[in-house]
Amino acid sequence: MTKRFCRHPKSIQSISHRSHADRTTRVGAPIRSRSTGIWIIPVSRRLEHEDGTFAGVALATIKLDFFESAYSKLDVGQAGTVLLASDEGILYYRRPFSEQIIGRDVSTGPLMKLYRTHGNAGTSLLTAKIDNVERLYSYRHLEGFPLIVAAAHSSDDIYAGWRNSAVQLIGSLVFFIALLSWGGTKLLNQLAIRERLETQLHLVSDGLAQANSELSALALKDGLTQLANRRAFDSALSREYARAKRSNAPVSLLMIDVDHFKQYNDHYGHPAGDACLRQVAKALSAQVTRETDLPARYGGEEFVVLLPATDACGAKAVAERVLNTIANLNIAHAFSPNQKVTVSIGVATAVTFGQGEESLSAFLTAADTALYQSKAAGRNRMSAVSIAEPQEWIYA
Repeated sequence: MTKRFCRHPKSIQSISHRSHADRTTRVGAPIRSRSTGIWIIPVSRRLEHEDGTFAGVALATIKLDFFESAYSKLDVGQAGTVLLASDEGILYYRRPFSEQIIGRDVSTGPLMKLYRTHGNAGTSLLTAKIDNVERLYSYRHLEGFPLIVAAAHSSDDIYAGWRNSAVQLIGSLVFFIALLSWGGTKLLNQLAIRERLETQLHLVSDGLAQANSELSALALKDGLTQLANRRAFDSALSREYARAKRSNAPVSLLMIDVDHFKQYNDHYGHPAGDACLRQVAKALSAQVTRETDLPARYGGEEFVVLLPATDACGAKAVAERVLNTIANLNIAHAFSPNQKVTVSIGVATAVTFGQGEESLSAFLTAADTALYQSKAAGRNRMSAVSIAEPQEWIYA
């Protein structure tokens, strides 16, 4: 990055700031540096004399290869993209990098249309105008700067690794916005020649901190069902199991599997399968009423419910409610013996606790074993097991 003061009356920055009396920071279109021949982005701000008359501009430039070196570390998949554009739709940078598209007008593209329709942040499945690839885009407008940042995974990459892609996408976006926050802070510090500019820096920092907080929350949520995801469940399980060991209180776990879901997906199609999982998740949430309980999507058609301070009797009562509620949804399923969507449930309750990770692993294994007992017995039912000792299971 370079910085200089420009007083030449015929410079582009000087002409623009001379004719506009506002003190806002302007980000220009990408240009080739006359001295080095490399691509740069000019960033400028009006300077004034004490009487308010025009005194020149403060000018800084950012090399485009800064973005290339920084964003090359982001994992957005084989066909993913990262881009930076102005509010008016001028493309500053796009990964994969190509000089031919620097400065291209993308104001009529789907991302800019989404920004004008839905505001400063959003997520949507869009087909890029540049390469006609369908991707899941997440974008955000930077407060205090006329810039929009976006990161996207292609639909093919998402479907290939759907269990992990949501977490990876949010993690990439959080890292990307944090990186821009650092770059923006550095730029503002270099241009901080007035007290008003310091105030703008604080506003930008507050906005980005809030965005990072919101994205951190999204990283713990399953995108399809809006339940807690596997990452959130694993963290809560370790925390609640350790708490149960300290207080010698029971803790229960429900492991739930949608019966014959592969046949349902093959027959009705993936969109219908996604809709079915959303209905099951909604019904599951309705039966979990305590704030301490955690329903989560475990993976694919599997769900879990963590029930702290709950004995075997209470856990089985919750499991029975879940069974009946989902069966009563009456979702048609031609390949189910019941002709409708049902679930099988395994219930595990820990009443005494061993030491180390083996004890927690045994708890999960017990719930999984009970689930497969329900499947072997004909599905659409629940089986329960209590762990009296780390290696001793008592089936109910």
